[in-house]
This record gives sequence, structure tokens and C-alpha cells, in this order.
Amino acid sequence: MSRLPKLYHRRDIRLIRIKPGTKQSNIEIEIETSNLDSNVEYTALSYVWGENPSLPSSIVYDGQNVPVTRNLWEVMLRFRAERLVGLLWVDAICINQQDNDEKSMQVNMMRDIYKQAAKVIFWLGEQEEYDEDAVKLIKVFNENNKRPVDRAFPSGMHSKELSDLGLPYDDPGWSGWASLLCRPWFGRVWIVQEFLNASYAVFKTGSLEIVREDLIWFAYASGVSVGLIARVGDCMNVPGNHRSTIMRAFHLAWDLLFKIEDKSLVDARMVDSKIMDMWMKSQMLGATDPRDRVSALLSTQNVISLDIVDYKKDLVEVYTEIASIALNARPLDTDSYSESSKDSGSDTSETFMISQRTSRFLGCKTTSLHKPSLPSWVPDWRPSATLIFERLTRYFVGTSRFSKPYIDAMITEKTMSISGCIIDKPAIIVDSPSYILLRSSHNKLSLIKRIINWHVACYLLTCAYYHIPKASNTTHLEEFSRVMGFSALYDGTKCPSFHYIAGFGTLHSSLIHSSLEPITYRIPIPAMISWNKDLVNSYRSIAAKLTQGRMFAITTKGDLAWVPETTKLNDSICFLAGCAVPFVVRSHIEGGDMWYELLGDCYLHGRMADGNIVLNEEPEVMVFR
Repeated sequence: MSRLPKLYHRRDIRLIRIKPGTKQSNIEIEIETSNLDSNVEYTALSYVWGENPSLPSSIVYDGQNVPVTRNLWEVMLRFRAERLVGLLWVDAICINQQDNDEKSMQVNMMRDIYKQAAKVIFWLGEQEEYDEDAVKLIKVFNENNKRPVDRAFPSGMHSKELSDLGLPYDDPGWSGWASLLCRPWFGRVWIVQEFLNASYAVFKTGSLEIVREDLIWFAYASGVSVGLIARVGDCMNVPGNHRSTIMRAFHLAWDLLFKIEDKSLVDARMVDSKIMDMWMKSQMLGATDPRDRVSALLSTQNVISLDIVDYKKDLVEVYTEIASIALNARPLDTDSYSESSKDSGSDTSETFMISQRTSRFLGCKTTSLHKPSLPSWVPDWRPSATLIFERLTRYFVGTSRFSKPYIDAMITEKTMSISGCIIDKPAIIVDSPSYILLRSSHNKLSLIKRIINWHVACYLLTCAYYHIPKASNTTHLEEFSRVMGFSALYDGTKCPSFHYIAGFGTLHSSLIHSSLEPITYRIPIPAMISWNKDLVNSYRSIAAKLTQGRMFAITTKGDLAWVPETTKLNDSICFLAGCAVPFVVRSHIEGGDMWYELLGDCYLHGRMADGNIVLNEEPEVMVFR
């Protein structure tokens, strides 16, 4: 856009004003500059940039036609019809998109731009047939189900049916609600910072407005409550993988708005590591520029400075720099949690934070769909080969240190050096069918039979190769059931073996009952008299999520394991300094020097830790490229 007003100061922004006009007249705007520190009142707009070449659109500024996307043209037409007289911030117009220096500087200020806006409007598009009914449904849900005051999701919500929630089954609002959830706006990576930073925000569909918190509360429940999942799923005319992506966006929004909104309740360790969680959860969200996958989330954390945003750098440089800073960054504030770290048994609060950050960050490594242009230790934040990849460090949150001298992660350009020790190798690997495919368009009955056969094969291998000490008083079925559930803790509560067997038994039996073909082989599950429904549901959920991107394996020492899907028999399982979760690595020899390729985290039965551990093995400096 030519002749934009110049921004003379670092905190300057542009704001637009829509001129009055008739329904048939061109949309005309004025543009002025203001400083964010001047307390100017304005409304910020969040919308989808999507193009429609068959519907070219433009607005008029300074007597010239300025091309805009159809979606932006429609929302500005709506604002003019509603006589919006105040100032408006719109990224496509207020930021010179052809000036990378200005773009980088303005992106650095995004947090403040959204936070200081009097109102943020999330534009979903023009009103559709049942939108008004959906708004009424949202209102009924929020009246009958108050948001928890402690920001923790109520555990009983998982098992609630529609009647428990005070919601009708036959209502046109369900079609409207399913339609709202599928709007393209919810597939953008930028929604994360907009969710978090807006002081006051509404969703807008046509003339209808929905308060942000009300919609997100209902949307999150729609992905958790069995009654809501079934009812909304009946109305969603989208593939299962797209549905999962939508719900992950709302799970992330819930975490941002309600779990970490009160910063006084969160210690610095959680804030420090939260950025890794957000990068992982937002991996399936859309971004026109892949660099935006990290830039769009930087305003949600306090460890990595926003000053690193620079659109003149290429993707490899951006992702590598982010990884280097994330691993080497010093904590910004250690006093606020020094006492809690002493209780955890770590040497110092800073050591604890660095170790936890190393563990969480390296755990983000997953199989990429793209050419391996990045160093192996640098996570690729673009969509992965696995639809939903869950890091083991979300369930095993401890740290590790060696009892002998060692070094933490050190970054030199594209190389990471870190102390580690190789402890085992995979001897048998069983390719794993993906549970998530049950929600896709694949042949369901054929896949169910494959999964049941896979269960039986893994169980027979466990019985043949996994040695159980006589003193342990456990069975192969119990150990196998624990491994299928990754021995994960539910809500921080240790579970007796009975719940693991019940969880796997329910999962296995449900697959058998879903098959129309006779099943010749099945795992003999003892009859279960009763069990905790929530724990069984948690087991099934964890088994479905954590198997994604992993294969069942038995190691040379006879231990059961889950290894990354790219693992080969010559690869090694190792511990790295700071990480209580093992990793699978691949060695390479180049010019007489050995270096390693990081493949991903690994579940190794009997070696997983929920707390902080001390490794007595002899560490070596391992170089990763």
C-alpha cells in the first residue's frame, strides 16, 4: 500500500477509521498513527486472511483502490453497516507487509497491541442458518455449568451426558455449533496469542457476538464430555483428523485462559516450559509463513525475547536460533520459586529449571514431513507425520543428573554437545497401527482386526522375552498392560495394577466387540468386577495418544519399550543430562569423528521416573548434529 503514514517511534502503530457510506458505495478508510503508550482507545480485529481469486475486493484509501482479501472486505462492510465510528487496528492494513524490518518490529509488539485494545473481535464470517440457535445453546450451557473458579477442569465432566449438562438433544443449535467450530478462523496459529493477550474479546458471526470465555468453555467441554462429543460429532461433517485439530485448539485455549491466567498461582518453572507445550499443541494449526509457528507464540512466554523475530532470516536459521536460546537461556526470575526447588531435591533452582527445559524441549522432537534441513536436535514446528504427537515429558516431568562430572546442553552454531550414556538397544520392533485412524475414513473393520492382531503379537512377545523376577509377584499381563498405558499417572495419582489391567481389558474388549468378523486370537483378560470409570477412560485416552508416532519394542536386555517410528535395530537408547526420559539416537561416523542424530523420546519400562533421578552410569560427551 502506497503512502502509508510513517512510523517515527518504536512504539508507534497505525490505526484506521472507516468512513460512513451507503450500502452500494466503496468502502473508504482514513489512516492515522498513534503511540501504544498514549492510551488511545481502539478495537483490534482478528480474522482469516484467506484469498478467493474469483471474488476480487478492494477498499479506497487516499483516493486509490487498495486490494484486500474478500474476508476482510466483508467484515469492514459489516462494521460500516453497524456504524463503527472508533479506531480499528487491522494487521494487513496497519502493517506494511512488504517491509520486513517494520513487520518484525510490529510483530514484537503484538502482545501489547492486543492487550491494550479496548476490545478484540474474532471475526468468524457472516452469519449462517443456525448460528443464532448455537448462541442460545452456548448460553444455556454456561448458565447450567459454571466455569470452575479455581481454573481446573472438573474431573466429572468426562462422563457427563447431555441431560447431566442441562442440554436438549433435538435442537437446531447443534448444527449451528458444529458449523461454528469448523470455521477457518479456528485453524490459525495466531489465535493462540490473540486468545491469551486480549483483555476483552468477543467472537462475531455476522451481527451476533459471543463472549470469548463462554464459547471456549463450551468448546472445551465439547471435546471432553462423552455426551457432547457424541452429539457434536454427529453434526460435524469433517474428517476425524480435522475434528481433532479443532479440539486441540480449544484445549490449548483453555490452558491459556483458565489454567495460567492467574500468574500468582504459577511458578516460574511452569511459565518457562509452557512455550514448549504450546508449540506442540499448535503444530496442526495453519500458518501462511512457517516462521510464524514460533513467532506467533513468543508473546505468550517470558524466557525468549521478542527481539529475535526477524523476517529476513530463513526458516532453518529461525528454528535453530529458537532452539539454541530455549536450551541456553537463563531464567528471568529464580527467587519466586527457590524454596519449592529445594523441596524437589535439586541442587539449585536455576539448575532445576535448565534441566527441566532441556528435557521438555528435546522431547518435542518428532517425525517431520519435510526434508531434513534442520539439525536433528532442533524440533520442526511444522505439521508432523503424526497427527497428534504427545511428548512423554508431559507425563514424566522429572529431571536427571549424573553422579559423576557432566555437562548440560551446550550449543555451538548447529551442533549440540551434552553428557549422556547409552544404556540399551532395540532387539525387536513391532510396527504399530495408529489408534487415531479409527476416527478417519480408513476401512474401520479391517483396521480393528489389525490392531487386535497387533495386541496379541505384542503380548506373546512379552510373554516370550520379558523376564519378570519371582520376587515381584506380577504377571506378564500386568506388565504388558502397564506398558500399553505407558505407566502414566492420572492426575498425579498412582494407580494400582488392577486399573492398568482393567484399562487395557476395556480397550481390547471394545475392539473385539466392534469387529463384525470372528476373532480367532485374543488376549485372555480376567473378568473385571468393577473399576473406576474415569481411570479406565484416562487409560484409553493415554494409550490412544502416546502410541502415535511410536512402535512397540523389546530391547537387548529384555525390557519393553516404545520407540520413535523411525527407529532401526542398530539404533541406541540413551539418557541425556537433565532428562529423566530416555531418547533413541543414531550414530554416524564422519571424517573419523562420531556424532549422533536425535530420533525422539523413548518409553523404557522400569527406567521411567516421575521425579528427579540420579544416573550412576559413566557419562560421555555426545555431539548431536
